[in-house]
Amino acid sequence: MCIRDSIGTLEVDLRKGRGESLLGNWLADVLRERAGADVALINTGGIRKELLAGPLTALDIHEILPFANSLITMELTSRQLAAIVQRNADAGVERTHGILQISGLTYASRPAPDGSTAGVEEITVGGRPLDPGGIYTVALPDYVAAMAHVYLNIEVPEVYDLGVTLTQVVVESVEATGTVTAALEGRIRQLD
Repeated sequence: MCIRDSIGTLEVDLRKGRGESLLGNWLADVLRERAGADVALINTGGIRKELLAGPLTALDIHEILPFANSLITMELTSRQLAAIVQRNADAGVERTHGILQISGLTYASRPAPDGSTAGVEEITVGGRPLDPGGIYTVALPDYVAAMAHVYLNIEVPEVYDLGVTLTQVVVESVEATGTVTAALEGRIRQLD
């Protein structure tokens, strides 16, 4: 099969933006499903192309995710996951770099009076409040773990490389499902 041959159909335009996005939701969902993880994270800055509804090719996926990033997992405590959420909420306020797109996780936050941080008021995993004693499997690109000082705000625990690139994971998902769609679900909510 040629990289330009259709591998599926995109039902909606997949765009990215500063907050939660259709493209980010779809990609994070695909990573979480492949890893069998509770949560998935993907950096918005690593998503390099938007897609219009219509035929979808392997070339499109390579252009969306042009880097050879591996899919990894790690086990995180609720405290570590909350620290990541706090860092992501702060990034949404200060806008010094793009946020992480998320799957399996939701949170609400509001800008703090200082204008450079956020107060996180609600975190759920799998539709349930964050369990204070919980341990969660989190899937993410190896790049995000390598850039933990920017994105994660935690010491990175042992990671498990799943032996596939993000591009491979997404191409295989499209080939398996045939039709791709996504929705904005309020995974990242900014409160007034």
